[in-house]
Amino acid sequence: MARARRSRSRKKRGAAAKEGGIGLQASGLIAILTFIAILAVAMFLAQLRPLLKLQEMGEIAIEAQDREIANRLALEVARYAQAVRAMAEDPRTRQLIIRRDAVAMAQRERELRRLFPWVWRVRILTDIVRAPDDSTEPHISFACIDMMKEAVRNGQVPPVEAHVMGTPQQHVDIVAPVPGSTKDRFVGLLQVTLKTDLLRQWLKNAYDGDGYVSLIQQVKDRSDLMLAETGDAARPAISLSARVPVPGTRWMVNLWLPDTGNPGLFNTAFLLAFAVAALMIFLVILLLWRSMSRAIFNDAMAFAQMVVSEVRGDKTHQYHLNMKEFKQAARQLDNIIHAPAMVREHDDDRAALSLNDLNIDETPATEQPGEDIAVEELEDSGAYQRAAAA
Repeated sequence: MARARRSRSRKKRGAAAKEGGIGLQASGLIAILTFIAILAVAMFLAQLRPLLKLQEMGEIAIEAQDREIANRLALEVARYAQAVRAMAEDPRTRQLIIRRDAVAMAQRERELRRLFPWVWRVRILTDIVRAPDDSTEPHISFACIDMMKEAVRNGQVPPVEAHVMGTPQQHVDIVAPVPGSTKDRFVGLLQVTLKTDLLRQWLKNAYDGDGYVSLIQQVKDRSDLMLAETGDAARPAISLSARVPVPGTRWMVNLWLPDTGNPGLFNTAFLLAFAVAALMIFLVILLLWRSMSRAIFNDAMAFAQMVVSEVRGDKTHQYHLNMKEFKQAARQLDNIIHAPAMVREHDDDRAALSLNDLNIDETPATEQPGEDIAVEELEDSGAYQRAAAA
């Protein structure tokens, strides 16, 4: 009964092992997929860092070129701003404002206007304009008044701005305070307005490439104002870009350059190298799988024939095994066959103990008449002997 239970237990373990195993073909497929996945991750990480470095270098190059354009524009603006500041600090300008000679001031404005190209108008003002003025050209707007206040408050030329863009009165405004006898006191203002066509000319002189450049002005709580542009307007949708401020102004330069064709993460070279490497891995593992499959099959057949020969007692044949595992199994089999007979181990399961395992002879013995002995309590040993003699 216990032997039958142990036999069933061994069969169950053998069936479970058979069901839970994995074939050599499945193992080879898993190995191929694993190596290909590792290869893909390794190649991806290997080229990710160089590509990021190239992208960073490209962005730096674009920003450097954009900054060069901004610096050229800043030099052009600085020429006018320094000239306006020099004219404002001229003692003749201060004397005209102090005397408040309107005719002489108008004459001086015409003289200063002829000093620079692209100048629309020069104004010598004795004080800050208090309200917008649409009766003069170009118009004096709230933005112009704010620049005048900033010039007097800071005592220097404020950042250059463009005003009333999109109208016939659009212009570039430069304002400088006219100092008095002391540096902390100002007697008036000098305003120089430039035509906005100058901005597009400056952009063309600063950049002649095949990209696209736009000059914008940032306005608080409003969208950016387009001041000028040059190049191919279709570039912004397909190219790399950079934005750099123009020193001395409230402007920004946007530069879009055509894509230089930097390789992406999954470029043709990457896909080709991955395909070749994956094919090599597949072929190598396939060859190994076929070799191992053939070796396992041959050794398994030889091992089975060896077991049959041992059972039959045939010692004439020699079986050649190639794999180390089968050689170890053959030595283990030889040790088991040639080992001395072993005493059967007792079953550790006490519940499995039965009467069948005790080999008790259940045939009743033949009773002999007169051989019954009654067992009584005897007071001495002599009584026991007399009873046995009777």
